[in-house]
Amino acid sequence: RQARRDRRMERRNGAGAGPEGMIAEERDMRAGVSVEEMREMAANRAAPEARQSRRAERMARREQVWNEADANSNGSLDRTEFATLADSRHARRSNRRDTRFERQDTDGDGVLTLAELSARRIAMFERADADSDGMVTPEERRAARQSRRAERRQNRAN
Repeated sequence: RQARRDRRMERRNGAGAGPEGMIAEERDMRAGVSVEEMREMAANRAAPEARQSRRAERMARREQVWNEADANSNGSLDRTEFATLADSRHARRSNRRDTRFERQDTDGDGVLTLAELSARRIAMFERADADSDGMVTPEERRAARQSRRAERRQNRAN
C-alpha cells in the first residue's frame, strides 16, 4: 500500500508536474473518501430536477434518431434500417473527429505535432488556473469544468 502511495506521489511530483502534466488537484492519499468529502460531492451534484430534465432531453434525442431510422414506421428496425442508423452514427462521429483534428492543428498544415497538442493542454491549464499561481485547486477545476459545460450547452442551443 505504501509503495502504491509512493508511486502516485512520484507521478504527481515528477516530470509531469505543473501545467505540462495537468496535475490538477490535491487528493487524499488514503485511497479513500472521508464523510466530509462525500458530503461535498453530494452538495455539488446537480439537483434531481436538472438530472431529470437532462435525461428527458437525451431520451427525446434518442427517440428522434430512432424515428428517423425507422423508415417504415413499424416501431422496429430491420437489418437495413439498423445499418443505416449505424452508418449515420459513424458519419457524425467521423465529423466530430475531423473537427477536433482541425481545431488542434493550429498551424493548418494537416499534421499534429507534440508542440500543438502541448500548447492546447497548457492553454486548458491556464484557463483553469484562475488565480495564476501555477496550480489548479479542486475548486478552480470544478469552476472550469462547469464553465466548459455551460459553453457547450450554449453552443448546442445555437
